[in-house]
This record gives sequence, C-alpha cells and structure tokens, in this order.
Amino acid sequence: MQNNSPSHQYDDNNIIIIGAGASGIAMGCQLQRKLGFNNFEIYEKDEDYGGTWYVNTYPGCGCDIPSHFYSFSFETNPDWTYAYSFQPEILAYMKNVSKKYDLPARTRFGMECVGAEWDKDQEKWTAAFKNVKTGEISKKECKFLVFCSGPLSVPNPCPVPGAENFKGEIFHSQQWNHKAEIENKDVIVMGNGCSATQFIPEILPKVKSLKQFIRSQHWILPRDNTKFTERWKWMMRNVPGLIYFYRYFLAVFLDIFFFMFRTKSGKSMRDALSKKCLKFMKKAPEKYHHLLVPNFEIGAKRRIRDSGYIECLENPKILLTDDPLVQIKEHSVVAKSGEEHHADVIVYATGFQIRQFLGQFTIKGKSGEQLGARWKRQGGARAYKGVMVADFPNMFTVIGPNTASGHFSIIFMAECNVEFILKILKPFLKAKNGGVVEVTEEGEKEDVDWVQGQLKECIWNEGEAGWYADKDTKHNPTIYPHYQMNYWWRTLTPKWTDFRLSGEGGKNALKRDWKGNFLFFLVVNCLIILIGMILKKILF
Repeated sequence: MQNNSPSHQYDDNNIIIIGAGASGIAMGCQLQRKLGFNNFEIYEKDEDYGGTWYVNTYPGCGCDIPSHFYSFSFETNPDWTYAYSFQPEILAYMKNVSKKYDLPARTRFGMECVGAEWDKDQEKWTAAFKNVKTGEISKKECKFLVFCSGPLSVPNPCPVPGAENFKGEIFHSQQWNHKAEIENKDVIVMGNGCSATQFIPEILPKVKSLKQFIRSQHWILPRDNTKFTERWKWMMRNVPGLIYFYRYFLAVFLDIFFFMFRTKSGKSMRDALSKKCLKFMKKAPEKYHHLLVPNFEIGAKRRIRDSGYIECLENPKILLTDDPLVQIKEHSVVAKSGEEHHADVIVYATGFQIRQFLGQFTIKGKSGEQLGARWKRQGGARAYKGVMVADFPNMFTVIGPNTASGHFSIIFMAECNVEFILKILKPFLKAKNGGVVEVTEEGEKEDVDWVQGQLKECIWNEGEAGWYADKDTKHNPTIYPHYQMNYWWRTLTPKWTDFRLSGEGGKNALKRDWKGNFLFFLVVNCLIILIGMILKKILF
C-alpha cells in the first residue's frame, strides 16, 4: 500500500467523498495508491463501511456475481468461502480493505449529506451535512466533490396505503427489523425480486404462514453456490498469478452475456437461456407456473439466481398470488378481490429508486440551477461517461447515470469510474491554485446521445418490459448499453477537448494530454508494425 503525500499536495486542493460503500472505499484507496494523495475526507450517513452491504442484513442476503470478481482488483481475496458470497463475508471484506488503507482516520460517520453549492467566485464547493443523531447541520468547503452514494441507497416506500395504521411490525427488506417476532406468525411479503427470493427460504421454516403478493415476474436461474475447499484457497493464495487469471476468466465469461441484450442479434442466446430457466422454474408447483413465468424476454430485467426459492414453493405454508393489495389495516391487508388476510408482520421488498441517483441531495451548480431540476428539464438523469455533469465544475459521481449493468460486477464499473476521475484530477491536484475542470455541454450531449442511441438497439427500453426507461420521455438513465470492456476502453484516457479547463491544473492537463497521446500512439503503432512483421513472416 502506498500512503505517501505527493511532492505538491496543497491544502486548498482537498476532496470530499460522499458515501463509504464500495465506491467510496475504492475512491479513497486509489487516491492514495495511484496519486499518493491523502487530503480527503469521507462522509457517510451510516455508522460503518459497506454501503448496501452494511444496511442490507435481511436473512439470506447475498451476491449474484462470483465472489472473486465482486471484489477490488487491487485487493484480491483468496479466502472467499462461497462462489457467491453472503452479506456478512462481503461486509467483513469491505471493512478490512478500509482499515488497511487507514480510511477510518479520514471518515466522518453518522453525517448525511443534504446538499452542496458551487461558489463560482471562490471556485469551491460548500457541502452541507446533517448529524443523523442530533439533527445539527454543518458545512464544509472543498475544491473537489465526489458522490459515491450508490444507486441502491434509497428504498422505495411502501406501495400500499394504510401502513401507518398497522399495529404489527412493518419494514422494507433493506431495513430489516431483527427484533421483529416472526416465529409462528402470519407474515405478508410484497415483491418477488432478488431480496424476497433470498429471505423467503430463510424465514419460511419459522413462520406460521407466508403470503407473497407479487406485481410482476422475474426470470430465475439455478445457482450452484459451491463452497470452496481449503485446497482451492491455498492455490489462490500461493500459485503466482492464478487469482488474477481466474478474475480475468470470470470477466470474459460474464461480459459475453451482454450479447443477449442486443434486440436482434441476441435473440438466439435469449431463447436458449430462457429454455434453461423455464425448465428450472417449472419445478415449482404447477399452480404457480402462470405467476412465475415472465411475459417478457429474458434480460429485460435483472435475472435472479435462485437460493432455494423455487423449492420452497412446495411448502404448504406459503401462498403466492398476484391479487394486488389495496389497503393495510391494523391487523390485516386487503386485496383487490376483497379478500382480507391476517398479518402479524409485513415486509415490503419493493426495490429502490434506481432512476433517482443524486435526487436526494440539493445540489446547485455554477448557474445556480439545481441538479434535480436540470435533469427533470432534460427528461432524466444524465452524465458524461457517467461521472461528470455540465454546469457542475469539479464534481464527479461514481456509479452515476448509465453505469449499471445486468450481467457484470458493479465493483468493476466503480473502479473504471474511479480510474477515469483520477486521471482527470491528477494534473489539478499537483497544481498550487488547483484550477477548475468542467465537462462542456457539447461533450456531455455527444456522450449521452451515443449512450441513448445504443440503448435503442437493446431490449431494456422495449414495451412493457421497459422498467429502466422513463415512461414519458423514454430516457433510460440506468443501464450502460455495451460490453463492460467497451466502457473500460472509453474511459482509458480523458479527451480534454470535452472539458473546459482553467488555472494551473488546466495547463498541466493539456501538457500531459499531448505527451500521453504521443506515447500512446507511438506504442500502438509499434505494436501494429510488429504484428504486421510477424504475420508477413508466417504467411509469406
């Protein structure tokens, strides 16, 4: 680990990072590893690291991406217990990485960001924070502001009216109440996404009855969650390069699946995979087949890897229904059919506000316009390469608009975001007066137009299955519409003509850009000549 200050680390070039989940951890670690920069602070509303893996503690909570790839490239872990890890182990991993890079010394827990405003005269951000315990508001200035708040940070509210009248325990799956008594109780579950299909098999043996009210279907894949042997762990730990080769294999294997998302060319792959899913899903009782089998193509929504859900539908204690709930009473719920169901505990696993992004913050840019208002005017959230927004200088987002995927590790994308941000920041952090970097309106528009154009060739925006796109504007602010390797390539080096630069940092950026491009093209051309010579030798 590198933790040395750079030769020119000026106090006024400070950075504030919002969020201590995987993205915030990556940002803090890489600032030190890559740039030797430690003049930053992390602000986190919760009491520890981990983000979604800290707050989601529901029974059976786990990851649907292979463990060795759902981890930081700079801190591989040879000791994962399962092929698909569970929440406690992932959280422990996040905490260990944070401690290794001494992030606790630079983190302020229990401080919720409520907004930020750019001072165009001082060329600084003023961020406002609320102490979650006392409610006290404090402010902090910074030269650069990085939002790492994540897309799964704001849960959807209870979708059925009357929740305030319920006399039992009622909570979102993200805010699981471990003190709630479920033993021999009548439990109502709303939703059937990843969370519900993970916790239902865990709590079903304990409850008296469980009635699950669903709104839509999901494609469910079998999950072979292999437990790694000690020999496997030893090999990952001791065979040089093996763990990196395995990560590379997983990356290639997972990224191949993007092909299925192409509307036309990916149909054969979708058909083959849907047949496999149907065969598995129809192991459930026949009376539930019409409720389980989706009426949309596989891939249009994130697929679910089964953790015992299909098998548990055989249990007579569970009832699966699509009869919509319309009211919550003191001790029951009422369905649209008029049927009333007794309830001791209600869990609503209704997902997150994934299209909101930074909507929970009041952020004012250079012109004074709020970010939320800007995005509303434009028809939806958008950002240049997912990390910068025009009119908001020196501000960055990690896992911002159009950076999610339906087939890959979000940590890989976060690292790509962080690497791109570091390359933009580097010339500015070494400058005495810092300077300002802002993506131009033209640069942002060109990038967003490309993304939205590519999305038209994918299945996510189509018909009833278009959950990720705005129903009115048809703007999709969520998914990256290409292979993840494509995103890595597109963020490999900054294209400085897409930015408005000022100060000493701006001059450094242009100077570095000229040298960087010259060396890049020199290496590429040498490789082309070398490959040409080898082919000529072989063929002729």
